[in-house]
Amino acid sequence: MSSLTMLIKSAQSSHARGDYAAAVRSYEGILARDPRNYDVAYLMAVALYQAGRLERALAAFAAAAKLNPRRFEPHKDRGLILMKLGQHEEAAQSFASALKLSPRSPELLLNRGLALKNAGRTEEAIQSYRAAIRLKPDLAEAHNNLGNALAMLGQSEEALEAYSTAYRLKPLYAEAQVNAARLLLELYRFTQARDVLDSCIARTPGHAEAHRSLAECLHVLGNDEAALAAASRAIALAPRQAAAFLTRAGLLESLRRDGEALDDYSRAQELEPANVPALLARARLLCRQSRFEEALRACDLAIAAEPGNARAYYRAGRAFEGCRDFGAALASYDKAGELDPVWPEPELRRIFALSGLGRLEEALAAADAVVCSHPDLADAHLARASILRDLRRAEEALASYDRAIALVPDRAAPYGARGALRSELGEVAGALEDFGQNLRLLAGSDALLRATAEDCLKLLSVDKIPAIYDTEEELAATRQKVEGVLDELAEAYASHPPLTAVQTRISEQAMQHLAGFYLAYHQRNDRPVMQKLSCAATRLLSLSRYEPPTRPASRQSIRIGIASQRLRNHNGANWAYNWFAQLPRGDYEFFTYNFEPARDQLAAKFAALGTHRQFPSSRTDMHEVVQQMRDDALDFLMLPDVGMTPVSRFLSLHRIAPRQFTAWGHPVTTGSPEMDFYLSSDLMEPTGAADHYSEKLVRMPNLALYLEEREDEDDGEAAARSGPAFGLPEGRVLYGCLQSLFKYVPRYDDILPRIAAEVPDALFVFLEGSSSYITTVLQRRLERCFAAHGLDAGKHVLFLPRQKPSGYDRLMRAMDVCIDSVGWSGGNTTLKNIRFGVPLVTLEGEFMRGRHSSAMFRMIGAEEMIAPSTDAYVERLVRMGKDEAYRRHVADLFRHGRHRLYRDQEFIRALDLFLKANAMPH
Repeated sequence: MSSLTMLIKSAQSSHARGDYAAAVRSYEGILARDPRNYDVAYLMAVALYQAGRLERALAAFAAAAKLNPRRFEPHKDRGLILMKLGQHEEAAQSFASALKLSPRSPELLLNRGLALKNAGRTEEAIQSYRAAIRLKPDLAEAHNNLGNALAMLGQSEEALEAYSTAYRLKPLYAEAQVNAARLLLELYRFTQARDVLDSCIARTPGHAEAHRSLAECLHVLGNDEAALAAASRAIALAPRQAAAFLTRAGLLESLRRDGEALDDYSRAQELEPANVPALLARARLLCRQSRFEEALRACDLAIAAEPGNARAYYRAGRAFEGCRDFGAALASYDKAGELDPVWPEPELRRIFALSGLGRLEEALAAADAVVCSHPDLADAHLARASILRDLRRAEEALASYDRAIALVPDRAAPYGARGALRSELGEVAGALEDFGQNLRLLAGSDALLRATAEDCLKLLSVDKIPAIYDTEEELAATRQKVEGVLDELAEAYASHPPLTAVQTRISEQAMQHLAGFYLAYHQRNDRPVMQKLSCAATRLLSLSRYEPPTRPASRQSIRIGIASQRLRNHNGANWAYNWFAQLPRGDYEFFTYNFEPARDQLAAKFAALGTHRQFPSSRTDMHEVVQQMRDDALDFLMLPDVGMTPVSRFLSLHRIAPRQFTAWGHPVTTGSPEMDFYLSSDLMEPTGAADHYSEKLVRMPNLALYLEEREDEDDGEAAARSGPAFGLPEGRVLYGCLQSLFKYVPRYDDILPRIAAEVPDALFVFLEGSSSYITTVLQRRLERCFAAHGLDAGKHVLFLPRQKPSGYDRLMRAMDVCIDSVGWSGGNTTLKNIRFGVPLVTLEGEFMRGRHSSAMFRMIGAEEMIAPSTDAYVERLVRMGKDEAYRRHVADLFRHGRHRLYRDQEFIRALDLFLKANAMPH
């Protein structure tokens, strides 16, 4: 046997057993001796192709074609490689060259059609498929691909006919049936799609794509459990295909099983590391779980895989927002807008990034630009409304909400947003109308859901009440109505079965607007009404009892969670930081949970206490938040301000930690059985105060506050009167009424004209309400009350614009005397009075919230500033106005005694003892 023959046999043997590298070496040796041997050149090209060395294979097929220009195979194989490389135009040319040599080949026509379709030359592809079918009418693959091309051109019925022909010719041709079903889904012919897929699976039960498509179809038909089963079957059949994991992840996400969905998205990414849909879906869910750094890493991978993908930059912007890095978010949105200038979403988010940077005027200009370029885009008008609301341009904000609703009248969310603004403006009836429409749209036509929506609206009517009242009779009537609604709900749900998951989604939407804030300003014992409110909300949410796990014996430190929508410099929480900062740090671990953008120094201090979690301020899935907090295995949960915001109300209804407590951020009982303790000030609570709380009242020493004296504040005497800066007249006795206007109830209005009757130069200085209607109501009341005493309110009452903190402090220092609001006294405000040395008189109220000032006066030895009756209160305020020496005496009392308010280690020791005594045992 010759050496050449031996080489040929060796090459063929290597090729046959799949050792393509050895085969190629042998073929090269043969060609070195016989360079004109076409058969060997062609086989070497095939071996290179099979070895995955595609670029060399292309060159080898080209060389083979030159050796024998009459053979079509090298041109055909070059075309297949070029398609695999994504070079579809070149592939089409290679198939055209092959067809010149073999014009009657239906397979070549089919392949050329595929290349043309992929190159975007769909019409020519259709011609090629039809030519293949004319040559071979039973070529099922040609009919299937013809269907794909026709579908791309929108010729749906012709495409469906082509698919039908394909699987009629080849009954086990599952791909054609799946393609037909997917087209039927696009045409909203869901039942037909399901029937086609059922038929396909009956014939080819092992086809994974059929099960995956069936999962999508069943989801649209509302059968999510069956859809999940189909998706899981697809995964079992093809565990290495990312698409099936993506489908199941989407289904799990729709069922709010985000943890499992995230696992599936992660698995899809593992299978296809550059799978951008999986990466961006992971980023979205990670953001929802406040895992923003992980989300950013997923976005970085998506951007690396597809640098021109605008969605990847957009998603990165959302993650940067979660990290409170609004500058980076703005840059990401700018890049997304540059890559896809037609897509408005990046422009919309730019508005909120600018807002987060405090650049509200720029944000408004950006919103105006989007509205101009997309006048029919409802989200643009909603974004503009949100910025206008932040700018306190309420009427313009309402107009933008109106425009958005006109554009999308069947969309629920805009009604909720407009209702919230109307509520702030005191338009109670309009707010409830909007909330009702919001809930009814979510409920749809289902009678059971609509009934739930109506019950939720009744509960909201308890919350959406006036902030201020024209008369005591109006206040009493409102209170009576509130209690009647709560009693009605209690009776309706006394033996009501638990609500379904779909019903509770309606309830959860309603709870986004339920705080119960203004109920506390009726100056009643709120324990009964708050218990009824909590009971109704719990039943509408169908909350079940949760037992937190026992603290592991291996953990020595006590874990405390602090959660608030306003974990920043705000009256509801600014006292709380020192509660925990002063505790022995080695004995405690702190977890802080914030629910709104917060950029001030106190927010940063809270975050630095320990583990900090920032949750989105809108569209937050609160179930995930609750689960995250439970996963942190807290020993205590502290909610500083239950009743101030919907978030605090919602959290108070859940058992998250073994022990849960609140305190005087909002000095009213929560009414929730899940809140165990109310930590209050012994000096502030009256005898019998336990009856005011559903929680166990814990009377902590003194004020139950640890206060730091502000080193940047002088004693007030050194500060010059700032009257001219506020337009205040000279020569008047200035009485500061600097509390929130809704603290002033009608029953005490006559205190002011009684003072004015004795102090003719008295000028009572108020700050305008957060909404103009609050100011209007109080002005009207005072005008009527002064007139009843024969006085002109216009000469004695002045309303100034609301002030920033520095302006507020200067205004207080400009006052001769301050008048404490009766029934709900000053807290932080009284501390300022004492610090600045501005005289203040107080009248103790019936409840703790009316006794903050008196407790502080007892602490500093200024008991004489506590009036025992309304008449005595008026007498002391009159004396203050007339006797400048007495004012100086009171200022001296404040200055000399104020040091007793600060750095109360007795309280911190008591707090430490309370926490350690009530921590769960090991």
